[in-house]
Amino acid sequence: MFERRLPTGLRERESSLAAWQGFDSRAVSRILRLLADAFAWTEEDAQRLRPDDKLWTIYHFYYPQQHWWQRLKPDELELETVYRDLKKEAPACAERLHREDVTLAELVQGFST
Repeated sequence: MFERRLPTGLRERESSLAAWQGFDSRAVSRILRLLADAFAWTEEDAQRLRPDDKLWTIYHFYYPQQHWWQRLKPDELELETVYRDLKKEAPACAERLHREDVTLAELVQGFST
């Protein structure tokens, strides 16, 4: 199975859920699992993510938008997959994906409400 690596700065972190203290642990686990499935990361890599990480920043690591022609490169529908899965489980949370500055903390908070 295809596995993708996290961006370098994120990959260098320790795999730990300690950064998520104070958040609903069920919601954190579910969001990280959704992201791991959509982006083809291992679960251990997904656990390197932190509440203040921005989803679109991670996405743009894989699909840079510096030049107009880069927008023509097809992606693997990662964000569409996350949106679809969130829409099923937490519809209000799914709408947050439209904001380019959405953090993982906001997704977790939206998922647990």
